[in-house]
This record gives sequence, structure tokens and C-alpha cells, in this order.
Amino acid sequence: MPVKTLDVPTQLYVSVDAPEPKLIRSIESRKRRYRKPMGGLWTSTKYANAEEDTSEWIEWSKGNLSKYNKNTFYVWELQINNPCKVLCIEDKYDIIKYGDSYTNIYGDEEYEFDWGYIFDELDCDAMWLTETGVQNLVGVLVSDKFSMRSWDVESILWSNWKFSNVEKIREF
Repeated sequence: MPVKTLDVPTQLYVSVDAPEPKLIRSIESRKRRYRKPMGGLWTSTKYANAEEDTSEWIEWSKGNLSKYNKNTFYVWELQINNPCKVLCIEDKYDIIKYGDSYTNIYGDEEYEFDWGYIFDELDCDAMWLTETGVQNLVGVLVSDKFSMRSWDVESILWSNWKFSNVEKIREF
């Protein structure tokens, strides 16, 4: 999927503190997680289930986040200042097109995203692993060279503050 200018739906963010522009740090690669960087601001798309507003990341976090941190977390709703320039990741061809190929220590081909290219040269506000991307790129049957399993679920990595309103909606 090419870089698109689109209207991003309402996002949810989980943190002890309210999200704010100064929290968006430089996006950089991290060791052994070539397609999940450090930095930026991470959100997931809001949807309603039978009990409350939630997101894929919140549902994943219910069994994982509390194991690592005993602080009180809150769910923040972020209204988007649309439109946004977004790189949507939906299949291995997106990784090939926007990633750099290299040979790992075992002699296998791998791909690593060039964050400077995506966020500086292409001037993207965000990168979105969509639901389709999760279906195609997260799982044990996906080749490691294309796997996005370190992202875990549908989520958006923001490089720019594109939020028109932030509201604390509940305790996590």
C-alpha cells in the first residue's frame, strides 16, 4: 500500500501520564526488532465492545502490561487532526518497498525499515500496521524476513503530533 493522505479514526493511548507533543521522541531502530523501533508515540484504533471503548493494543495489554509495571495506567482518547500522511503496512510487498534488504549473521535475507526515509524524506506523520497487515504479517507462519510480530497488534506509530483533542476516558 502506498503512502496515503487519509482520515485516521479516533485512537486510544495507554499511559500513566497524558500524551503530549514532547513525548514524541526520535524514531530509531532497536536491536533484534528491526521493524519495531523506539520512540514516536504509539496508539491503536478505538472500537466499542460490549463493556467499554477499547482497542486491539488495550486488549493485548490486559494480560501483559500489568506484569511489568504496578503504576496506575489510564486510557486516553485522541481525536485526530485529519488528514494525515500515513504509510499503511498491509503485506510483505510494503516491507519490500519501504524496507532495506540486508543479509543477517546466518546468511539469510532480512528487511529493516529506514525510519529517516519514511518520516523525513517521505514526510509521513505516521506508520500504520493495519488489521489486514496483522492478518498477513503477524503469526508463526510468516517468514521472519517479513514478520511484523513484534508490533503484536494493529497500531500506529506517530512521528508528529496530529491530535486535536486528548481526553482521559478511564483507568486501565
